[in-house]
This record gives sequence, C-alpha cells and structure tokens, in this order.
Amino acid sequence: MPPVTALGRHPSRNSGATPAGMSISVVIPTWNEELWIPRLLKCLEQQRSFDQIIVADNNSSDATRRIAEESGCIITSGGHPGRARNLGARIAVGEILLFVDADSIFGRDVTNLVRTHMNDPETVAVHFQLRPISSSSIFRLCYFLASFYIRTLAYAGISQGVGSFMAIRRSAFLAVNGFDENIDVGEDADMFRRLSSIGKVVFERASAVYVSPRRLSLEHPVRFGLKCVLWSLLRVFASSWSIVRYRWERYPSGFAHEEAIMADHLLRRMGQHEN
Repeated sequence: MPPVTALGRHPSRNSGATPAGMSISVVIPTWNEELWIPRLLKCLEQQRSFDQIIVADNNSSDATRRIAEESGCIITSGGHPGRARNLGARIAVGEILLFVDADSIFGRDVTNLVRTHMNDPETVAVHFQLRPISSSSIFRLCYFLASFYIRTLAYAGISQGVGSFMAIRRSAFLAVNGFDENIDVGEDADMFRRLSSIGKVVFERASAVYVSPRRLSLEHPVRFGLKCVLWSLLRVFASSWSIVRYRWERYPSGFAHEEAIMADHLLRRMGQHEN
C-alpha cells in the first residue's frame, strides 16, 4: 500500500520561496451559501494564484449564484457534495483539483504547501487539519479530536479525512473515477481511502484550514461527532452504507453572523501575511 503521511513541519524547501508550476482549479459545491461564500471568494481573491474558480451549485434559492457570477466564477450544475464535485471537475483544467467547501477560508501558506507536496510525483492528495471559526472551547476540542483521529489513522497507514479542503492530483482523480455518487455521506472519506491505494496521501499539520462549525451548532457536538466516526469507519472498510443518514439542511443566518468577527480577523491576518 502506498504511504499515508501525517506531517507536522514544512517539507524541505528554500526559505520564503513560493512553489510554482502546477495549475490549480478550485471547485466549490454550494447550496444556499450566500452568507458564507463571499468570505471564501475574498480569501481566494487575496491569493490570486488559481487558474479557475468553479462553483457547482445545487439550485440555490438565495443569492449564491449571483455572488459567484459577480466574482467571475464559472458556474455549473451541482447536487449533493459528491456529485457537485464531480460535475465541477468535468470542466476543470487544472493539474490540481482543489475541492473547497463554501464555509472554509485558508491562507497562501496552505496553497504553497499543496504545490510543494504535489511536486512529489508520488503524492496524489493533500489535506490539512481543520480549525473552527469560533472561540468555543467545545468546538475547538471537537476539531482537535478529529485531527488526532485522522493523524492516528495516518500513522497506521490508513487514509481518512474531511472534504472541507481536498487537493487532488487530476490524473489520480480520474484514475479512481471521481467521487462515488452512490454514497449518501462520507464520500470524502471514501475518496481518501481509494486515493491511498494508488499513491501518497499527505495530512499536513504545519498550517490549517478554517471552517464554520455550523454543523456542530445545528446538532449536539457529541452526537454529530459519533456519527462522523461511524461514517469514517464504514468507509475504512470500503462500505457504502451510512446506517445513520445525513440530513441536508439550510443553516440559520445567525450562524454566519456569529462567525463574522472572527472570520474577518482571520482574513485580515491572512491578507497581511500575503503582503
């Protein structure tokens, strides 16, 4: 089995150098994300290092499509996350497919690490530890435990992860036939497992991707965490069952407003770091 690695420091490279080369297409699956996608698009605009930004939208009834169009994104049809990512990938031209959820933000350091790792031809995917856009100690603990779980599996040679941020080599994505659209939930974990059978999957901890903890706000953190572990374990054993189904719901606007101050602070910090 190809190696699965968990890293806690930057791979060897020239200090301060920006890795160049491979083109990147960003694919964002959306459904009613008008309150979250503007900050992701701002984050992407700050970096100016992507060849395409594709929004695969699942017939949003809010302003998601208009916001994406005004930002110059390519719009295509969507669906559940797996299908939306596949549809976005069909029109992507980048050598690297960067699948990012609309509630995520990240800095240029993350993008640089993706390019650096992908310079190794054996690497087929890169993902990062996730941190919540929240000051809640409970939410931070949940994400810490999730990172610990993924890291522990990586040391055991088992690749698992969350689809909030997935950088996948295009050739590898095609080799495994994309996301399995028959899986109700956990298609991201299934993708990591299948990718690890053909190449190296890197779980990078030197930098982090920040995400909304909105699902934890919608459900009890412990209950949702246990469901995530269940789905992950089922995918480890190549099962497509879900047992407990995932409910796709529209998130209350208050969640976005609660995150706004911290998200703005993170974006300013990332922007200052770029300059």
